[in-house]
Amino acid sequence: MIDLSRVNEVYVFSGVTDFRKGISGLTRLVYDSFDEKDTNNNLFVFCNKNKTSIKILHFEKISIWLYQKRLNVGKFSYPNIDSKCKITKDELAIIISGLDFIKIIENKGINKTLF
Repeated sequence: MIDLSRVNEVYVFSGVTDFRKGISGLTRLVYDSFDEKDTNNNLFVFCNKNKTSIKILHFEKISIWLYQKRLNVGKFSYPNIDSKCKITKDELAIIISGLDFIKIIENKGINKTLF
C-alpha cells in the first residue's frame, strides 16, 4: 500500500491511458507534462478505458514505483478532465478504494466540476 503521509502532491491524468504502456511509457507521459525535478514524492494516477484498472507512478529521489489496482466487479469513479489536475490525498484514497467518489462529494456539497 502507498504511504500517503510521505506524498507531496497527487496528479490525475486524463480519463483514458493505454495500459500497454509500462513504467517507461507512463514516466514519459509525466516528464512530458512536468519538469523532472518537480516529480519527487509525487503520485501520478492513470486509468484505463473501461475504468476497471488504475496505475499510479510514485516518484522517489532515486526510484519510481508503479502500483496497479484492478477491480473484478464495478468501475472506478474517475475524474473527467482534459489533461491533468491535482487532487487531495483523501480524494485519491476514495478513488482507489473503489467507492463512488461522485456520490461522496455530492453528499458533502463539494464542487464537482472535475468529476
